[in-house]
Amino acid sequence: MYPALYKLDPVGRIRFWRMERGGTRYRTISGRHPEGSYDVIVSGWTPALPVGGRTAEQQAALDIEERYDHQLQRGYHASPDSLADSDVRKTSVGEADRDMIDPRRTRPELHAEQGS
Repeated sequence: MYPALYKLDPVGRIRFWRMERGGTRYRTISGRHPEGSYDVIVSGWTPALPVGGRTAEQQAALDIEERYDHQLQRGYHASPDSLADSDVRKTSVGEADRDMIDPRRTRPELHAEQGS
């Protein structure tokens, strides 16, 4: 099993993401931190195929390395301790979110038609 990466979700909970390799296949495991909580998602196995003169084992290792690089670019961190407070989004619903929830705020004609 490969090391976990961590990121804060929109409400400030720590989420983890990691990969597991079994020979020439690999899968992702993700969920809420700490690991072992009830909402862990395990993907199906993805087979690695030999490409460009690499064996299937070498290709699996390369695929996993590329996925880790991608997750790091998306804001994941190597440790939950390295998550900055500035990464935490407010749990309250912001003005933009209210507009999405209540279309009357962005489409006043809907509000007028209902007579309120």
